[in-house]
Amino acid sequence: MSNTQVSGDSKDITKLPPIDETMKKNLSRVNTLIRKPVPKSYLKRPITNSAKDKNGSLTLEKLASKIRERKFNQIVVMSGAGLSTASGIPDFRTKGTGLYDNLAKYNVPYPEAIFDLDYFNRNPAPFFALAKELWPNGNYKPNRAHYFLRLLHNKGILLRVYTQNIDGLDKSAGLPPNRVVESHGTFATATCQSCEHQVKGDIVKPIVMQAKIPYCNSCHTGVLKPDIVFFGEDLPERFHLYRRDFSKCDLLLILGTSLKVQPFADIVSDTRFEVPRVLFNKFKVGPFAGRASRKNDVAVLGDISTELNKFAKLLGWFKELEKLEQTHQSNMRLKVLSAPPSKQDINNNTPFSNRPIQNKTFAKAKIITTSSVLKSSNKSHVRRKMPIAVESDSSSEDESESSSDSD
Repeated sequence: MSNTQVSGDSKDITKLPPIDETMKKNLSRVNTLIRKPVPKSYLKRPITNSAKDKNGSLTLEKLASKIRERKFNQIVVMSGAGLSTASGIPDFRTKGTGLYDNLAKYNVPYPEAIFDLDYFNRNPAPFFALAKELWPNGNYKPNRAHYFLRLLHNKGILLRVYTQNIDGLDKSAGLPPNRVVESHGTFATATCQSCEHQVKGDIVKPIVMQAKIPYCNSCHTGVLKPDIVFFGEDLPERFHLYRRDFSKCDLLLILGTSLKVQPFADIVSDTRFEVPRVLFNKFKVGPFAGRASRKNDVAVLGDISTELNKFAKLLGWFKELEKLEQTHQSNMRLKVLSAPPSKQDINNNTPFSNRPIQNKTFAKAKIITTSSVLKSSNKSHVRRKMPIAVESDSSSEDESESSSDSD
């Protein structure tokens, strides 16, 4: 059998020049870079506030200058539990102090189980014991970081806040509901897990605060779960506003999130490539910690409220931010003092918010009927049946898009 010749520009690989020492060194350097992990010291290294770094990348001073010149007026914010730690609410993942490290008293098989839908349907008791502490009830107040977001809105340059938090502090600080997307749901409503009957959260809250499990009075079998998103559930329909918002976004601020929970973490990459992304966090996370970072990414590492104070000074807004917080907090105190006491407060002779939280454990529950009835006939939810409360045997918004931006 004769050998066929290959025509064209094909080369005999046996005649290629041998690899010299220079090529060997270059290949060795490439292999080292590929295998070398990102050093921890780099992840914790704070940004310097020089006008430009060695690569000409964007910095806080440069950003502050552009914001003052109103070159950014479609700012989108992504926030997580780290935003509210200064308000006294623990985050989820910090070693020692995070929520997941302090769930032993709720007797769950693994930390995430307390927010797992399948586990909740089998045993809702641990979640409702925790819900007594998590439910927004006035015990926690907005901090400096929340008021910084409110100031962005007041300046007319905030497009939207996408928050993973369920504490409601963004709106407590005065952000209009249409500016906030509660990506992981809200306590404002609750839905029956059997018949999907929905009630206002204000109906469920007193039952939960009395160490009882709320059951649906429509089907009499399903548990009324607050409409916060558990593992295994879809995000609220309103979350998908990000498709429109991120196409408009000209500056993305990422505050206090680990960027580990999907699909929330994914949308950080949905901005246009040239849009600056600024991370305020204790550590670099997500694309800021790896090779997916962009030229216009800025990482500001440290305490979020402290770093935002510094940013406000660069913007020339610090005194205005202080005054906004002081005025709003003062108005909140006056509102509480002027509110008439509830019937429950009168019967207990002490303000409800100041009563100690009892660490009751929920055992097998027995159904008791709620006798309380809302008397106001003007409210649409009055016509709904009241939920049934379940007591322990042991002592052991989807807000629609509004055209108005005013408070």
